[in-house]
This record gives sequence, structure tokens and C-alpha cells, in this order.
Amino acid sequence: FAHYVAQLMKEGGLSGPRLGLVQTAYANGASTAYAKSVLGEENVLCAKTGVKHCHHAALALDIGIYFEANGHGTILFSDNFVAWAVAECKKPGP
Repeated sequence: FAHYVAQLMKEGGLSGPRLGLVQTAYANGASTAYAKSVLGEENVLCAKTGVKHCHHAALALDIGIYFEANGHGTILFSDNFVAWAVAECKKPGP
């Protein structure tokens, strides 16, 4: 999913916001390696097990993505990102 969001950002020319993925130590090593190759090593964070730890780590990103063991996922948008997006939407079109 993070790859899809990264692709949309690239196609839209959005290089400023920091997109990242939060995983726990239980994450599959191959998925971690792939995420690092797509998002950059600095944008793949490792948190202690538990939603509260993943959520807290995701807050450090402009767009933070994490998934729970049950398959439910969450995307967090920072206040700075939301303010930036609102400002961009108010700009006159080309």
C-alpha cells in the first residue's frame, strides 16, 4: 500500500512531504527490505509491538502508514501536511 501512495506522490510531483511506513520487529524481512528500497531506509521505522507504539512512531512522519496484525491499516496525516494540502488546493489552477 505504501508503494502505491509513493507512486501517486511521484506522479503528482509531491516530493516534499515525508511518507513512511512503520513496522514492528515481527515484520517479514523481505517486506522491510522492499519498503526500504521504495521509500528509503530513513522512512521505514521500527516500533515496539502494539498499535500504540506504531501510532506514536507514525506521528513523526508527514504521511505515516502502519498495519495491525489483524490486517487493519491506518494512515496518519500530520497537521503540517494537511495545512500544506489545503493551501495547495486553494491555489488557482494552471
